[in-house]
Amino acid sequence: MHLYGENEFRIEANFAINNQEIETLFLMYQPILGANSISIYLSLLHATINTDYTNLARNTGLNIDEIERSLIMLERYRLIETYKHHEQSEYAHILKRPLAANDFLNHYVYGLELKKVIGTHQFNVLLIKFKEKKIAMDGFVNITEKKVFNQNAFSEKDLEILLKNDPIAKPLDSQFNFDLFLNDASELKFPSILRTKENLNLISELALFYGISETRMATLVYRSINYAEKELVVDRLLDRVRRETVEVVHNVNKYDLPNVAFLKSLQNGAAVSDYNKKLLEQLSFDMKLNKQVVNRLIEYVMESKNNQLIHNFVLQIATTWKAFDVNTVEEANKIIRKVDYSQKKNLLSEKSPTIERQAKTSIEVDEAEAEAIKAEWRKLNEQFGTNDN
Repeated sequence: MHLYGENEFRIEANFAINNQEIETLFLMYQPILGANSISIYLSLLHATINTDYTNLARNTGLNIDEIERSLIMLERYRLIETYKHHEQSEYAHILKRPLAANDFLNHYVYGLELKKVIGTHQFNVLLIKFKEKKIAMDGFVNITEKKVFNQNAFSEKDLEILLKNDPIAKPLDSQFNFDLFLNDASELKFPSILRTKENLNLISELALFYGISETRMATLVYRSINYAEKELVVDRLLDRVRRETVEVVHNVNKYDLPNVAFLKSLQNGAAVSDYNKKLLEQLSFDMKLNKQVVNRLIEYVMESKNNQLIHNFVLQIATTWKAFDVNTVEEANKIIRKVDYSQKKNLLSEKSPTIERQAKTSIEVDEAEAEAIKAEWRKLNEQFGTNDN
């Protein structure tokens, strides 16, 4: 979208904003989107149906670039939908209601973003202010009318349209395209009760980890649902994901490849075993090492161990890198240069003064931190042993 002052636009706003929604705009949306975006939103809400951007700039005191940036932020947080005429230089803006305060604060993305901007204390103040009021129901009996509406008056198509237009709480800033994933997700295929933030987060993590497309991931998810119990069977989904054929893309930074695809490339295209897939999952999901660090780790182990992925050795190195908070390939390479892991079976053991000295000089740690790291190694040696198998 590149706007000019003479571009005309139309406005559709089929609602009147109330005081509670105005409060949400100023207390929650504005700290994230900025005052300019809220000014544009309220101006459009009360503007004439047809006008141009020069007139909008005059009314708000903003220039065209500021207006365009504000519109993008409003679109990103689902307060506006923008359409462009396919032949004429004319736009249409459809305004959406702000989320209710409690929905905003508990939103998977919006709430976290707001907390980052205003801080934990102020965020907790808002939580208390807008906390839902619930009455104690002890001793009460539900006497609600049990007769249901006439289901024959509603078609499955009506239900699908309703669900498709209903905004669900899902991560926005992610490499995983949730809109594409849910494009064909009817209530029958993917019941809304299963679209929790936990399930959506797991689905996106697995898709990005294994390099599975959004449309293919949707198919795997549908096949992993127990429709009788309305339950996403995670073990069934994991089994299907692990059986997928991973394609290696060669025109990207190799460390940006999904971990399974990266290991497959190191094995000259050979399929990755389930045993090794579970090891990679442990590094990524349990130890929370980022993708690039995991790829550099397994590359180093393969180079050091004659193209074998020795699990104990992998876990030993991973624990060290986690202790030193390694987050980039450069940081991993720095530790690799300082500590020759390939020559040691029992890293940071009691009789390893050289490594202990290097750890103190190359990475800023005090004695207490060094002792804590040693303790971690002792636990690893007790749990996994010190041999290569």
